[in-house]
Amino acid sequence: MVYVPLVAELRALVNRLPKTATTILTSKRGQPWTQDGYRTMFNRAKRKAGIKGKTFYDARGTFVTRAAARGLTPQELATITGHSIKDVEPILDTYTATARSPELARSAMQRYESGTKSAKRSAKYVRLVPSQDR
Repeated sequence: MVYVPLVAELRALVNRLPKTATTILTSKRGQPWTQDGYRTMFNRAKRKAGIKGKTFYDARGTFVTRAAARGLTPQELATITGHSIKDVEPILDTYTATARSPELARSAMQRYESGTKSAKRSAKYVRLVPSQDR
């Protein structure tokens, strides 16, 4: 199980969507997407956008590198993405230009100076559960 905080932009989008089920990503029948259903829809959108050479796993990896650049720790990233901490670290090592940015260094030093490990945030959460159809 993974808990993903709804950032303001995503919350606004979700609030505009028609409410057809208790989950966000649903089939035409209102059932939660299976892993195969997600893969199918991702590939359709990818073709429509003309994107080549990317898999649906790349979106999660891209989030890891971009969020790390904003100061999230490997433990925080693993909690949000469902990776293990040991799986987050090679992603960060592979994409060092993003993961080791001036912004990340500034964020780390600001937290160090303030004496807090991470900022206190209040957020609503989306609960993601594995599909029962696997």
